[in-house]
Amino acid sequence: MPGLERASRERMKGDAIFLDHEQADALLAQLLETAGVRGWHILAVAVLTNHVHVVLGVRGDPDPDKLLGDLKAYGSRRLNRGWGKPANGTWWADKGSTRKLPDESSVQGAIVYVATQVGALAVYVAHEWREFVAWAAAHDQP
Repeated sequence: MPGLERASRERMKGDAIFLDHEQADALLAQLLETAGVRGWHILAVAVLTNHVHVVLGVRGDPDPDKLLGDLKAYGSRRLNRGWGKPANGTWWADKGSTRKLPDESSVQGAIVYVATQVGALAVYVAHEWREFVAWAAAHDQP
C-alpha cells in the first residue's frame, strides 16, 4: 500500500528503530505500570519490533492524544534508562492511532487483532477485559 507507506515514512523523525525481546519486555512492563498508576485498564498490548498496539480502557472521556503521550513518555524513560536515547532522540514516530472504540464488539475485535499480531515480541491480554467492558457500559464510559 504505497500511500500508507508514504504517510508512515513522513511521520518518522529519523531512521527506523527496531526493538529486541528485552526492550519489548521492559516496554510492556512500563506500559502496565503506567496504566496502573493512572487508573487505566490495559486490555491488550502487542509490542512488535517497530511498533506497539495498545487497547486501553479509561474512565471518562480524556483526550486520546494525552493518553498516547503519557504512554510514549513513560515508555521512552524506561527504554532510555536501559538502552540510552536513540540517535534521533526519540523512540517514536509522530502521533499514532488514538481511535476510540464505540462498543463491546469493537473492543473485542481490537483485542483479538492485538493479541494475534504475527511476530510480536511481547503480548499481554487482560483476563478481566470483559468485566471492564461491562462495567464501563454500566457507567456510560467509553
